[in-house]
Amino acid sequence: LIWIGSYKNGANMYKEGSKSMMNLELGDINAVCEDNYGNYWLGTNDRGIVVYNPKIGEQVAHYTAANSPMFGNIMVGAYKASDGSLWFGGYNSGLTRCIPHNGNGEATVINYRHTGAPDGLATDNVWSITEDRWHCIWIGTLGAGIQRLDLRTGKFRTWDNKNTQLSDNY
Repeated sequence: LIWIGSYKNGANMYKEGSKSMMNLELGDINAVCEDNYGNYWLGTNDRGIVVYNPKIGEQVAHYTAANSPMFGNIMVGAYKASDGSLWFGGYNSGLTRCIPHNGNGEATVINYRHTGAPDGLATDNVWSITEDRWHCIWIGTLGAGIQRLDLRTGKFRTWDNKNTQLSDNY
């Protein structure tokens, strides 16, 4: 199965051999990743993170700035790390880590925000997320270059057009 988040059209599922796609009316979906329990974590354009259980066909959890430590509700990037944690980057929402506890969508939510610290998050605009073989989290930002979060130390390192040959910080 392939899940595709779509602007103004919820989440869509494509199954090879199927004659049509299935659509879930869950709002504007910008990013999708699956947890170790088979739930889909959907980063929305305006409603934070929705957790959908495809086995029962229902939303099982919903994380927003109002009910969790999240800083904002606009999610634009998502990544599932090797430890099973789910990472979301957002527009003016910082970097969010969700650590699922069970298949019911319950999770510990940790949010990283820009504070101005030299070894902190450089901006609250995080566009892309990945992980290296040493389990450090790498992010691409909107306007602040590239950063690496070392989970052992909790510190960020920044590469931008001031300290490297990058042509710009986007």
